[in-house]
Amino acid sequence: MAGRPGIRTRRKQKARRKFSTWPPQWRSFRRARAFARSLGFTSSRQWHAYVRGDMWRTICELPEDIPRAPNCVYVLDWEGWGDWLGTGRTVAPMGKEFLPFKKARTLVRKVGLKSANEWKIWSRGDMPEKGSRPFNIPTNPDKYYIDKGWTSWGDFLGTGNLSARDMKWRSFVQARAYARSLGLRNANHWFEFAKKDKKGEISIPVDIPTHPESAYRNKGWSGWGDFLGTGNPGPKDRNWRSFEDARAFTHLLGLKNLNEWRLYCKGKLESRGEQPENIPNRPDLVYSKKGWISWGDWLGTGNIQPMKRKWRSFKAARDFVRSLELRNAKEWATWASGKMPEKGSRPIDIPSAPYQVYQDKGWTGWRDWLGTDPQRNNTSITHAERKAKRLRKKRKSSRRRWANKAKRG
Repeated sequence: MAGRPGIRTRRKQKARRKFSTWPPQWRSFRRARAFARSLGFTSSRQWHAYVRGDMWRTICELPEDIPRAPNCVYVLDWEGWGDWLGTGRTVAPMGKEFLPFKKARTLVRKVGLKSANEWKIWSRGDMPEKGSRPFNIPTNPDKYYIDKGWTSWGDFLGTGNLSARDMKWRSFVQARAYARSLGLRNANHWFEFAKKDKKGEISIPVDIPTHPESAYRNKGWSGWGDFLGTGNPGPKDRNWRSFEDARAFTHLLGLKNLNEWRLYCKGKLESRGEQPENIPNRPDLVYSKKGWISWGDWLGTGNIQPMKRKWRSFKAARDFVRSLELRNAKEWATWASGKMPEKGSRPIDIPSAPYQVYQDKGWTGWRDWLGTDPQRNNTSITHAERKAKRLRKKRKSSRRRWANKAKRG
């Protein structure tokens, strides 16, 4: 008996079914190019969408004698997609000869772009009011002209702006004197001031950075309190309470979870009073090596994160759950949430999501977990045995039907 043909043979057979003659007789390059130009496409992407049938409006079907990949069929006559589609872009971007740097910079400055982001938008053609980008100017001038005169986007666009790493900042002492004259209280106020400067509401000196903590990192920076003149030390330099005293104070607040702690730190829980200055907002960071255990220990609730909790073994937990005689996963969810008091409450060492905790430790399904269908989850019955059993039942029923037809006949 002949076997199934190979994949190459099947591909040839599939290709032959597409054409009335094999091998296909392609139309001449000039006639095929004339047809392609009549479609009015502007890019190779549109051509590929057309031959795949993905165009939202089908102009006409591709004739059999015009190839889907003309660049592979008409290798000797091929001059590029611009020539094939009639757009005039006769050279591919990789081999295109762009304008010299100075001429390209002169043309771009006339457009009046303000930033590199506007350049990207205009280069994509999304700013029609400013015209379209010439084909002889690259989309990435910072890479193409990097060894041909490129200095910065501010120079190329004519804005004069420099990037942060190329900017010559004012000395730290002078910048700190200016910052202290503003009367700002903390870093958040400084950044709000910098945002207003970007909107043009306030004029901040060009030679003072928005992020002084980075610009003056090894040049005198010691904290926002020193830079703004408030005298407030940073979190690392502040004299915090000891972990035991801070935790005892937090227990007296009676907060239930992390969300309530965050609201308290923001001053939105007026009934609990104000937060002392020597207790941090992020105790998990300040006391990470000084006694920190968990948020449940910090707040006094005793709650432990599921990933850090010690659960009961899978078999012991399954035996306990089966004794509850729950019928399905819906009843399990009801009982786990404490809505079935007649069956007792869920122990702390049994998870509410056992399919996650015991995923690689014996979990096979809800029927096995609840004990509702032990025969189906019996590991002694293999898949092959179950399949053979179904096949025997099928044959037995077919023999019965045949016997009944014989009696009738």
